[in-house]
Amino acid sequence: MNSIVVITDVATTHQILSSPIGTFDRSADIRKSFGQIIPSALLTLPTNDTYKHHRRIIGTAMTSKYISRATPKAYESAKELVGLWRTKMDRTERAFEAEGDLQAATMVSTSSQLWI
Repeated sequence: MNSIVVITDVATTHQILSSPIGTFDRSADIRKSFGQIIPSALLTLPTNDTYKHHRRIIGTAMTSKYISRATPKAYESAKELVGLWRTKMDRTERAFEAEGDLQAATMVSTSSQLWI
C-alpha cells in the first residue's frame, strides 16, 4: 500500500472538496482500504455515473446547517484518533500500522453522524 496524505488545513480541505468532480479522484488504495467497510460510499467509488448518483442523493446532507452540526462530532473523532496515535508512538517509538485505526474511526464518525 502507498502512503496516505492526511490534510488538516481547513482551507485546503474546503478547496479539494469544492473542486469539480474528478479533479481530486480517490486512489485505488483508498478504495481498497475503505471498500471493505463502506463499499458503496462516495469515498470508495470511482468517479462514474454511480458516484454522481450517490452524490446527488446525499446532497441534502451536505448543507451548511448539517455540516455545522456534524463538524464538532467529526472533530472529536479526529482528535481521539490523533490521541490514540500519540499513545502508540509513545509506547512503541516507531512507525505503526494505522489502517485499522482509520477504519474504526471512520465507522465511529460515520455512525455518530446518523443521529444528528
